[in-house]
Amino acid sequence: MIVRVNHTNVNPPHLTAENTFILALDGDVDFTPKAVRLLVDKMVTDDQLGAACGRIHPIGKGN
Repeated sequence: MIVRVNHTNVNPPHLTAENTFILALDGDVDFTPKAVRLLVDKMVTDDQLGAACGRIHPIGKGN
């Protein structure tokens, strides 16, 4: 994976560990905005939670 980030300010004042989240996906993942909101809401309400993940429902045969 290649991630390109253009930095103008390394420590923007509005970004903190309390309001910054990383969303990692495979290229073939489909999800709704509501699903992402539910995961973020769960992380915001529990400060002991370090990661959250949705349930995956495979539809193929694994070939």
